[in-house]
Amino acid sequence: MIATLGTLWVTLALVSGNEINPHLYPAKTASIVVIDFEAIRASGLFAQQMAEDFESFLQDNEHFRKLNEMLGVNLSDQTTSITICSSGQMGPPSPDGRGGDFLSISNGSFSYEKISKVLEEMAERGELSVFKIDDLPIYFNHRSREAIYFGIVDDGVMIASSKKTTIEDAIKGLTELRKPDETLMKRLEWSAEDTKDVEIKPSVYLAGVFPEEARKQLEDSPLREIAKNVIGYNLTIHLGDKVYFRGRLELDDEGATKRAEKMFNLFTSLIQTSIKNRGNRNDMLELFGSLEIKAEKKDLHFDLTAPKSLIEQVSENDRKDPNSPRNRMRQLRAERREREAKGENPDDKKGSTGRSESKAEESKPTEDSTTEKSEN
Repeated sequence: MIATLGTLWVTLALVSGNEINPHLYPAKTASIVVIDFEAIRASGLFAQQMAEDFESFLQDNEHFRKLNEMLGVNLSDQTTSITICSSGQMGPPSPDGRGGDFLSISNGSFSYEKISKVLEEMAERGELSVFKIDDLPIYFNHRSREAIYFGIVDDGVMIASSKKTTIEDAIKGLTELRKPDETLMKRLEWSAEDTKDVEIKPSVYLAGVFPEEARKQLEDSPLREIAKNVIGYNLTIHLGDKVYFRGRLELDDEGATKRAEKMFNLFTSLIQTSIKNRGNRNDMLELFGSLEIKAEKKDLHFDLTAPKSLIEQVSENDRKDPNSPRNRMRQLRAERREREAKGENPDDKKGSTGRSESKAEESKPTEDSTTEKSEN
């Protein structure tokens, strides 16, 4: 144990800050999403939405709300970026944060000493379970229905996952200074290549390989013929006086790329027609009107550039529109909290009282989520 701990601290001496992140990527990582909160704040866009969404997140997660209060800080303000690694599906977790095999890496002005002390005190009071991986304390908020494993690795680096094995994999990668998958890293580099004309720092970038799970999910959809040819993808969003969305799909056949170009342009036309028929979102009509989709050999490029004022208008209208995806999700979260407060099954949209036997079985701790105590 002492030797392992020594190895870990030597590793941390060699790398620091965001340099730690790539070594933490789980070995089976298929996609990576990076959200740069500093760049978003600097743009002046979405500041109010970020504050509201973080407050909603705190309402949904008892542990983080309590941790936020005990530390006497606002973790939203202290977080500079979040990286989400997924091994199974495209992109980040679902908007309500549930499901999937994910590792989140939070970077910011976190103090290892301060946060570790608070977590240790919570564990001593029995509010958290604690165990060690390579002598690094990892905590488990066993009292929460949405229990997760989490820990602080170093100043400015926190990790979390719903699966113990994912946390173990991440720490092993850091201890061994494991290098991330070259193919995945190359797709992250597409972001720089596709936006070399943009001088501002990207606020969001996403890259990944197209997983078999996603192909299976699309077997009964109009995208099934394209899905079988997709190899990888990336997306970059820059926020400034102009807002840039750049995306790319890599396919294994030029003919498939041409078919994908026609299909996505058709989808865009259908969306525009739907917006016109509703007649109340000219801002969205203008936004989709600036989207260009073009096939270049085996790559399908998506390019959307819009003035900051248009994005601000879209954002403000989304806030007012009860049927916008963001507000629908907020409503679903509110309904979920209401059902939980009544003791009802939060996964039952009809709100039937109590949990069914099958749901109760699902909620029981598995071997992967069994409450553990630190070993001597």
